[in-house]
Amino acid sequence: MARPQHELDKKGVPWKWEKLQQEAFDALKDLILGEPCLAHADLDKSFRMQTDASAYAYGAALSQKQQDGKFHPVAFMSKSMLPVERNYDAYDREAFGIIKPLQHWRYWLQGTKKPIEVITDHKNLLSGFNNAPTPSKRHLRWLEGLKGFDCLYYHTPGAKNMVADILSRRNDHYPEDEEKPEFNPFPEDKMFPIKQLEISAMEFGLNHDEMMEALEWAFLCAIDSDATICEEIRSMVTKNDPIGENRRIWVPDKNDLRQRLLELYHDTPITGHLGIGGTYKLVTRNYYWTNMHDYITQYVNNCTTCIRAKKRNYKLHGVLRPLPIPEGPWQWTESDHIVKLPQYMLLLIGSLKWLTSFLQQKRSQRRISLIFTSRIYGNYMVYH
Repeated sequence: MARPQHELDKKGVPWKWEKLQQEAFDALKDLILGEPCLAHADLDKSFRMQTDASAYAYGAALSQKQQDGKFHPVAFMSKSMLPVERNYDAYDREAFGIIKPLQHWRYWLQGTKKPIEVITDHKNLLSGFNNAPTPSKRHLRWLEGLKGFDCLYYHTPGAKNMVADILSRRNDHYPEDEEKPEFNPFPEDKMFPIKQLEISAMEFGLNHDEMMEALEWAFLCAIDSDATICEEIRSMVTKNDPIGENRRIWVPDKNDLRQRLLELYHDTPITGHLGIGGTYKLVTRNYYWTNMHDYITQYVNNCTTCIRAKKRNYKLHGVLRPLPIPEGPWQWTESDHIVKLPQYMLLLIGSLKWLTSFLQQKRSQRRISLIFTSRIYGNYMVYH
């Protein structure tokens, strides 16, 4: 609600008190002067904190059980993320949605007599987030901040976490410099009345019954390919062949049956070139063979349509740029200092030459540079 005022505090934003800022200021005054609807915090009772985080904001609701046996809100919190915070992954955003409310209400929640019930709808946060092999510095800072709170963490389905979910998805928290993603799965230009389909059929000389028969025939043809493969499999299977598990059909490695099944369950427009997991799930419903997952993985990875459509999620490898071949000695040099020996060793390697120099004791960088120019460069490199 106070976003228009906060925008004036940003660097490089000129001060302009316009209608939008005045309306936000008046709304804040009305809330402050209005009748309170929150319960008073009782430090002798346990707190319950519901949290949630979206891609651009986080929200939390703090509540306590009152005399009627129900939880009543004590405070609400909703805040938009900074541009850097919006770049966090899902794990970090959900954890960030817990850390920030705890810090915001630390005057109530630090040193509580009873544990704080923290409720989140991100189940993986309570399992996968704890198994990070190398926690980052940000995670270590959060861990240090959590030591001052006695918390118990619970998971609830997202449908039951509506209060925190609404607070984390307020429209006024959405970044102004970003456009909301357009969701239009059924565009109007592709929606046609059924009469137009009948008109198109009439152009080919088909009446309504003939059109429906043609549609049913086309649908049955798409299914008939599966039935044809099944009949071919039954004619090839012998008593010595293994039996499929859970009433699935064993597919022998003959007549490209396995490849034809994958063409049916992966390449057709009905399936739409699913990935490895989706194709494997479809095929394993009715069929089975040895090393099935490896075969499907190799087929999907070699699918030309999937290769063209898949976006690259990694940077291209850099171009190798080898050093030019030297035409003579000492055109380039490399040096190394070997210590912890009875004598201090300076090893110099150049193109087509190498040289070792022993020094009596460890020298400073300035002294070594003087030795290099006078003793090594003057005696060896100039004459070559």
